[in-house]
Amino acid sequence: MRFTTFSLDRPDDASHWDAFVQSCHQGSPFHLTAWIRTIVEGYGLRARLFGLLDEGNSIRAVVPFVPRHAPLSRPRLVCLPFTDYCGPLGIEESDSVRLLEAVRRHAGRRLARIEVRGSLPKAAGFSEVCYYRRHILPLKRDPNEIQVDKRTVVYNIRRARKAGVEIIEDNTWNGCSEFYKLSILTRKKHGIPSQPESLYRSLAGNMVDRGLASVLLAVHESRVVAGAILLKFGDTVYYKYNASDPAVLHRFSPNHLLAWTAIERACVQGYQFFDFGRSASDNEGLMRYKRMWGAEEIALPYAFSPQSLGKVMRSEHSRTFEALKVLWRLLPDPIIRMIGLKVLRYFG
Repeated sequence: MRFTTFSLDRPDDASHWDAFVQSCHQGSPFHLTAWIRTIVEGYGLRARLFGLLDEGNSIRAVVPFVPRHAPLSRPRLVCLPFTDYCGPLGIEESDSVRLLEAVRRHAGRRLARIEVRGSLPKAAGFSEVCYYRRHILPLKRDPNEIQVDKRTVVYNIRRARKAGVEIIEDNTWNGCSEFYKLSILTRKKHGIPSQPESLYRSLAGNMVDRGLASVLLAVHESRVVAGAILLKFGDTVYYKYNASDPAVLHRFSPNHLLAWTAIERACVQGYQFFDFGRSASDNEGLMRYKRMWGAEEIALPYAFSPQSLGKVMRSEHSRTFEALKVLWRLLPDPIIRMIGLKVLRYFG
């Protein structure tokens, strides 16, 4: 076996990498070079793509990392920041273990730690923390056979339709731009930094334009009031981003109609699963919302080498986080736009 590196700047490397990802059962859109490009271009980062080759130069395993270096701290490798989950892909479990061992030797003592957003074989020697959950909805050919909570979900879907909310698909920069505007409002409400416009430009060019992602918008009286960005890979649709205008959220309930439309279309298009993405285990509101759709809850452990807790997996409802959220809500919008990217680059 031979340890090697791949480059996003070499078309042959990207082509071989993506072909291997497509062939792996555990592959996801987050392993594709298009998504890795989206992250590194959108946040001004760089990627390190590692692989393991056999004697015939065929790929046996791959793993993408992004180096992170916060002020006054040693660098770390993360697979991948700003991504719900991503880990090594190997033809066999032992291939993934060998690759991670090679990455550790390659990195040497320069790193504070290596982080993998997903479960790893015990033989890899990583410590796991299970703070997050995934929610996966098995789809039916007939979307009406999906058992959703009638008291809440069905009621709010009807409410949105009665109010005149319509769902459109806009897979252009205009659609991404409209979503970006909603994202600023949503994240300001929750007290967290907004993703930069550069992320959505990168997403449009790398994912949407290539048919790997789509943009749904909820429109009320010619005004965009909510939006969703969906990723598509294999037999699954991924509900990656959602945003809405807080001023109308409780008046029209556009997000329920938006999610239901995405699920309906996924069923009609023949997809088998709808991935609602990551939730913090102590975020009861978000966990409850996803359960109402009939989604199955799956543990989502993150792996660390060496073991490093504390700041790594701090609760989203800790006093420190809550204080930072209050502070962020009070900042003027021009300052938020100016420092948001700098803050996110270190904590994504």
